[in-house]
Amino acid sequence: MKSSSLAATTTALLSFSFTLLALATIPVIANSQSQIENNAVPNCNAYIATKGSSEKPVTDINGNAVKTSMDYYVIPANTKGDVGRSGGYGGISLITGRHGNGLMDVILHPNISNYGIKIRFSQAVYSSDNIVMQWSDLKFIFSALPGKPSWSVDNYDKSLTQWFITDGGVEGNPGGLTLLDWFKFESDGGRNTYRIIHCPFVCSTCGTLCNHIGLSPDAVCLQHLAVLPNNLPALSVKIVPAAAPCVC
Repeated sequence: MKSSSLAATTTALLSFSFTLLALATIPVIANSQSQIENNAVPNCNAYIATKGSSEKPVTDINGNAVKTSMDYYVIPANTKGDVGRSGGYGGISLITGRHGNGLMDVILHPNISNYGIKIRFSQAVYSSDNIVMQWSDLKFIFSALPGKPSWSVDNYDKSLTQWFITDGGVEGNPGGLTLLDWFKFESDGGRNTYRIIHCPFVCSTCGTLCNHIGLSPDAVCLQHLAVLPNNLPALSVKIVPAAAPCVC
């Protein structure tokens, strides 16, 4: 009887120990889970419910499918002709980061006639036709810059209460170690216009932010890209072929 009881107790303890080990190895990509919850950022269920749109290709301003083999400019959707943009800002660009640690912040260029820096998209899942699909995990790579840096969500900025986007991403390697480097396009209901979402599916066991990208102005009115909660507006964008940058 004692031997049977001891064996049962040992089995229970081993099972509990393995459970703790499994939980300890699940990466939570944030300074703490409470920081995510307190900033009302995650809303995975709402976004996952829209995943049906993932079978639709992302299209550029001309209605052509966006491809991973081409370079593009990403500009605000509120355009006026091929020169200048309403709202006073140009395309996606970079500026020296807030912390002086070598990372640069992703912003909208302050010059309304500037298309920003060329971007190439890389998908987590290989596609033989190179077509970018809505809701597919993507890396936004600054293809014209040395080292080809890509977007990444920075650590939570307590002083500014934001999750800013930087150029700290690394190439390839879908999974928990690159969780903060993946983004998606989602139609915003307009013609060839999209929201950018950070809600990666590259790691099924990882805790993660899950919401849209919007704008956070700084003291000199530069518009920094950041992961924003639902009560703040998303940035709507258009995708312009770099080979023929005409906003029509």
